[in-house]
Amino acid sequence: MPGPSAQPSPDLSKSPQVIEAQEIAARISAHAQALVIKSPAQYEEAASFLMQLKAEQQRVTGLLESLTSPANLIIRAARALFNPRLELIQKAEDQTKNAMLVFQQAEERARREAQRKANEEAARIRREAEANARRQREEAARTAALEREAAERRRREQEEADRKARQEREAAARAEREREEAANRGDEEAAANAERERVAAHERAQAAQRTASSAAKSARKAETKADTIAARGEERASEHEETAAITVAPVINRSAPKISGIATREDWKYEILDASLVPGEFKVIDRERLQRVVSALKGDSNIPGVRVWSERVIASKAASST
Repeated sequence: MPGPSAQPSPDLSKSPQVIEAQEIAARISAHAQALVIKSPAQYEEAASFLMQLKAEQQRVTGLLESLTSPANLIIRAARALFNPRLELIQKAEDQTKNAMLVFQQAEERARREAQRKANEEAARIRREAEANARRQREEAARTAALEREAAERRRREQEEADRKARQEREAAARAEREREEAANRGDEEAAANAERERVAAHERAQAAQRTASSAAKSARKAETKADTIAARGEERASEHEETAAITVAPVINRSAPKISGIATREDWKYEILDASLVPGEFKVIDRERLQRVVSALKGDSNIPGVRVWSERVIASKAASST
């Protein structure tokens, strides 16, 4: 009986499934080619497109399966037509994902830069506040020291005025004694002179006492002012220090929009920089190559770390028929 004649592959290019797949692929490819992501809104649009793309990919795959089920010939013909379309869709997916990743990376770079600037600004504010605190203390200490020096001068003036007042009171007392002695002697002129000296000495003592009181008051006022200046300077310095202590950079939160159905994961990769440094547990021995070398060189094999030996094996051929 003659064998079954070969059936030609059916022409599916005009089938509704192929036409629909072509339209889907062309539409998605055109969309991906025109895709630009430079803003969060465009990122969200791309994410929506990517999810639609996956649905369309499943749709095209479903269209493919509806044609491949009847027979292998149809399957081969359909795959020949659908694979390029699926590749276009896959390329569109890769382009979309790459564009989204580029946007994510740009957002992360922008976030890191904004965080760096925020950190620098916070550090600047802290440095400025700490410098202001030091300056407040130094200025307060310098001004208070000047006031205390003024107070010390006034105290010395007070002491000098007190000394003069004592001297004048003593002079008035001597003049009073001299007046009494002159009056007892009947020397009216000497008594009058002594009285005038007593009055003058008394007036000088009172003036010196007023000077001493004024100096003491000025000294107390200068000392109080020095204490006030020092306390105010310490208060202002403490305020600046508190500002420095509480100043921290804000945490910059900036990233691509969160889209339901879209997730980003990290795939860790590697490359070998120096194979000699790679630990032994990561190296696989090529046993097939070893066997080929040993089979060829036999007893002349000399491979470090490898023992070579021979085993006798009985080989037989099928017996010939008589």
